[in-house]
Amino acid sequence: MSHKWKQVLLERKEADIVFLDCKKAFDRLPHDVIITGLSKAGIKGQLQVLIDDDLRGRSQRVVVDGRFSEESQVKSGVP
Repeated sequence: MSHKWKQVLLERKEADIVFLDCKKAFDRLPHDVIITGLSKAGIKGQLQVLIDDDLRGRSQRVVVDGRFSEESQVKSGVP
C-alpha cells in the first residue's frame, strides 16, 4: 500500500486513506461475526478479503519451562 500512496503523491493526486485500530473494539468477537458485521456495514470486495485473510488461519501456543504446548486455533479477537 505504501508504494501506491507514494505513486499518488508523486503524481500530485488525491487519495483517501482509512486506518482502523480494531484491537480493543473486537477482542472477544468470533472472526465470523466480525466479517459478517463488516459486510453488513458495507465493507465488501478486496477490503473484506484483506481483513478476512488477516483474521483466519491464526494459531497460538505457550511455552512453560522450555516446553511448548500444542497449537490452538484462534477463532476470535483481533491481532
